[in-house]
Amino acid sequence: DVEPVLEEFLQTIRGLGDRLGVILIQFRPSFTIENFPKVQAFLDLLPDDLRFSVEFRHRSWYNSKTEGLLAERNMAWTATEYLHLPKKIYRTTNFLYVRFIGYHGRFKIRDKVQIRVTEQLMWWKENIDQHLEDVDSVYGFFNNDYSGFAAGTLNEFRGIVGMGEVDFSHPEQDRLF
Repeated sequence: DVEPVLEEFLQTIRGLGDRLGVILIQFRPSFTIENFPKVQAFLDLLPDDLRFSVEFRHRSWYNSKTEGLLAERNMAWTATEYLHLPKKIYRTTNFLYVRFIGYHGRFKIRDKVQIRVTEQLMWWKENIDQHLEDVDSVYGFFNNDYSGFAAGTLNEFRGIVGMGEVDFSHPEQDRLF
């Protein structure tokens, strides 16, 4: 029975107040469309006053039935750049959520951009731009596996979309000893 755990989670997360943007629901890569009734039942438990984005990581979910499921519930379909999944934005509500994942374990050191992904970022910008008149927000998540350093890639994307860079440098931490 998932309802008590879900209720506790929702009560806790509501404590974030206006700092709460989107709640990501992510299914494992082996979770196929055969689980559609379970997903439908779970999504029906979620309140409609919070923003949810659903990430399907199995190709079988990429169809109009899934699109309708999310649109009927006013939930976003998480767009991803991840392994073998289609790079596509399905607009199912009034906001977008994009995850720039890459290939897990690709980089051993993750403190600097190690490959240029400008072309991919431009593709995402152009595709996001096609939906801007129909959405009020665009959320994004950058993983270190995307280009080696999530913060650096974020700043590159912010530059592409006309936003200023974020200063991620931190002052030296004081030493205890």
